[in-house]
Amino acid sequence: MITERTLSRDLMDAEILAMWPDLPLVHRFLLATGQPLKDIVEMDWSDIDEETGVWTRTKKQSSTAWDLTIPEWVLTWIPKSTLGSGVFLDPDGKLLTPNTVSIQLDQHVSSIGMEAVTAEDIRNYVREQMTELGNNELAAQVVDQAEAIPTSRVSLEDQVVAQATLMERWSYRLQEIVLEGGTTLGDTPLSNSH
Repeated sequence: MITERTLSRDLMDAEILAMWPDLPLVHRFLLATGQPLKDIVEMDWSDIDEETGVWTRTKKQSSTAWDLTIPEWVLTWIPKSTLGSGVFLDPDGKLLTPNTVSIQLDQHVSSIGMEAVTAEDIRNYVREQMTELGNNELAAQVVDQAEAIPTSRVSLEDQVVAQATLMERWSYRLQEIVLEGGTTLGDTPLSNSH
């Protein structure tokens, strides 16, 4: 299980690889971005600049925009629905709910004989991976939407670039993990998931 218990990186990677086949697309996006489940299920295509990959959201508690650059690899496997403008919809064209998505995850990991894994477990794993690939402050900015590092230390522009770079590095690392199963980059598990 992907939790805060002490596990080797190889064991956590093996669990991701075991979960990957038939993992619902919304959970793959969660794994690729580490974003809060509520934000993911509320995603709308109007909030995404498909050319740049920037997903703009308004922080409800502060009324300020918070942007995240979604890696190109991830954008390529998110299908658009004709049923609505939401990114992750149920078969009737309604937005998924965090509860529904959590139940889907429970059912999936149970079906492959794994211990329970929650969305927060996955986010913790992504945060740890991003900390390893970047640093703790940057991982907190991406995964937890933490406040910017003081501009006296690092300019805001440099922070935005660093966050996008970290997302790309994690995207490549995730591809390495899921491709250990023997598929090629031209035929990734993600691209076959829908």
